[in-house]
Amino acid sequence: MCGALPATPEHPYPAPLQDCLEVLRNFYKTHQNNQAIARDSADANLVTAFDQRQHQQQERRSDELVLVCGVLDLELESNQSMIEFATGHPYNGIE
Repeated sequence: MCGALPATPEHPYPAPLQDCLEVLRNFYKTHQNNQAIARDSADANLVTAFDQRQHQQQERRSDELVLVCGVLDLELESNQSMIEFATGHPYNGIE
């Protein structure tokens, strides 16, 4: 399965997570075994949130997650190295 997730800021949180939940729950109904989710960047963060929610609600989870270059530290911008060196870096929102 391959899908496009709605981009922010046009679709602010939690809309992308809700869309992800709906798509993956429907996918689990038809595919019972050996699911892997692979996403990168902000989508990796979204998939992590989905997996945590599924765990908390004791619902079906993917067998594997492949998270490439995920931004998973929600306090990243408060780290001293980020404050000192992030300005102008192409992979962040600090400008």
